[in-house]
Amino acid sequence: MMNPQGQQRNILRLAAKGGLLWLLFSFCTATHGQSSLGIARPFVPPDSLFTNWDQPDDPGGLVMVMQGEEVLWQQTYGMAHLSQKRLNQLNQPMSLASVSKQFAATCIALLEEQGKLSIEDPITKYYPEFQAESEIKIRNLLDHSSGLRDGYVLALLTMGLRGLRYEQVEPKELVAMVAEQRELNFTPGSEFAYTNTNYVMLADLVERVSGQSLREYADSAIFRPLGMTNTYFNDVAGADGPEGYVQKKPGKYTRRMVRGGVVGDSHLVSTLPDLAQWEANMWNNRLGKGDPALIQRMWTPTHLNDGSSSGYGYGVSVSEREGVRWVEHGGDNDIQTSIIIRVPEHQLSVVILANSNRYADTSEKGWALAHHCLGIQSSGANAPEAMTWDTLALSAEQLSRYEGIYGYVRPNSLGVWREAKVKEGTLWMTGAPSHPGLPLLPVAENHFVAINREGRALHLYFEEEAGKLKGFREEFPTYEVPFEFKYLANHSPSLKAYRGIYHHADTGARLQIRTRKGKLQARVRLMRLTLIPFGTDQYYEPGEGTLFLFERDENGLVTKLTVNARDFRNFTVYKE
Repeated sequence: MMNPQGQQRNILRLAAKGGLLWLLFSFCTATHGQSSLGIARPFVPPDSLFTNWDQPDDPGGLVMVMQGEEVLWQQTYGMAHLSQKRLNQLNQPMSLASVSKQFAATCIALLEEQGKLSIEDPITKYYPEFQAESEIKIRNLLDHSSGLRDGYVLALLTMGLRGLRYEQVEPKELVAMVAEQRELNFTPGSEFAYTNTNYVMLADLVERVSGQSLREYADSAIFRPLGMTNTYFNDVAGADGPEGYVQKKPGKYTRRMVRGGVVGDSHLVSTLPDLAQWEANMWNNRLGKGDPALIQRMWTPTHLNDGSSSGYGYGVSVSEREGVRWVEHGGDNDIQTSIIIRVPEHQLSVVILANSNRYADTSEKGWALAHHCLGIQSSGANAPEAMTWDTLALSAEQLSRYEGIYGYVRPNSLGVWREAKVKEGTLWMTGAPSHPGLPLLPVAENHFVAINREGRALHLYFEEEAGKLKGFREEFPTYEVPFEFKYLANHSPSLKAYRGIYHHADTGARLQIRTRKGKLQARVRLMRLTLIPFGTDQYYEPGEGTLFLFERDENGLVTKLTVNARDFRNFTVYKE
């Protein structure tokens, strides 16, 4: 789950990183069989899971397993400083990125317990300056159903060069920019859309209600009562913070510092011993009035307008799969990554703090460790489906006809991108340019199967029309309806029609569309995105997952452009 420090490079939203293709191909988690109740004693750690971290040239990380208030196992792997050959230590400060959200949400829960606010309050009760066209409640901020646009993108669009440097953006400026927005991504409460802006707003709300900054209130209401003496919100813009590593390519790391900045959504600094106190409190609450119901309320997912679950509580994702209830959240600030996974039934807590930006690796280790603790194995219906398929023998030449780029526009106007390529005699499908993808197994004519990391089958049915490839239908158990991907054939429309400056009235933002080396390019300030054709007057930027929809007047002239990203939608700019 992305943190805004990583967003400073983006133009119109950095979609959740740390997931990339496996998030695209793993919308549904596995069906598991639980081999035993509870956690085996004595606890046997799965050391092999951390082999790649336990190296003198790897940044590694810190790991802890708890049951109730007892630490069953904790271990460090890898290096705190590669060039100095300094090992990671259990008590070294780490930046928790989006795991910070549950601490900000706890502050809201404590203020609610004190009767100082209700999560059903409209935010205009505290922010009369808000211009949003629909009523937003505090609950909508907590569960990411507010429809607010991403404040960091607004900063980039409106603040010039300073908006590119996250540590130079003041929280009050972000709040003011968000308050001025009349348009929303969607009707509040109608859907879940993870957006850091919600928790920036909650941090500011804590200050408006309590009279203390989030850093001060969290210290007095949470950290001091629990003895978390080395935990704090690093809310000073540009202040020194923990240092970690950015992996540019396998085995190559650059050391970076997580500097202070806007809090609520991120920038909590803590240590493993302090987090042991935090996790112990989950099972024996000592905060506020000491009421266990406080924790249960925070772990109860809210409901959307249609009665369905948002899957999110107070700063945590909540789900149930085959009888196991999971309460968890991950964090990624492009330098350090983290994940906390809890199983309330067994009072299990798994904590991983990684010293690099490899979120997918951190997340996979966290889930594998949690499964190990509970004796969960893939079995029965979840056995790798590749074993049940008789595959066809197709040559590389036969497979090459399926190569290309495919696009699907969802009902909410968000785009989904796929690319098929033949590599070493196998057809691979990727959902993000930076991810290697999944191999496709040919099981029948025009029918391929991809086995996701959980061992479940994603079915792709390629379709033809007049002997030419038309696209494919993608089916997966969690899809309400199949995704209908269209083949995006190489074509050369007149790009000149799109060129020009586009202006947004509310923000004053200006976006330039230009051509470069025969391709369409979007430019905002110093940001440049190369666009690929996605349909008639539709273009897509696959790196950031942004869909550009051009519109023409009755004379066929391009007059406006609507930009859609996951948490920055329906942003319409008009051609000057």
